Amino acid sequence: MLEYVAKQFRNNTSQTSSNYHCSGSQRLFCYLVKLSIIQDNRKKVVLPHSKSLVAAELCITPENLSRIITRFRGEILEVNGSEITILNYAQLISLCGHIRA
Repeated sequence: MLEYVAKQFRNNTSQTSSNYHCSGSQRLFCYLVKLSIIQDNRKKVVLPHSKSLVAAELCITPENLSRIITRFRGEILEVNGSEITILNYAQLISLCGHIRA
């Protein structure tokens, strides 16, 4: 159990430090791509946490998260509560820039 927690901590630390090299938009798009892979659905994903916790996980403010969503609403995604419909998966991936494992 302790080994698992240590591995998770290392992964989170590594992910957090690499997040600073991407814009908030890129972090959100990569996060949505990752969720789509985990949830095996390229059309719709469900956020596992509240938007404020997702923002904290992505190292952005909740206000910035809202601005990013508003900016790309109707073009790439639609948001209904914690459910996000991906309108253009290919564009989401291209705006992500790159996908980290």
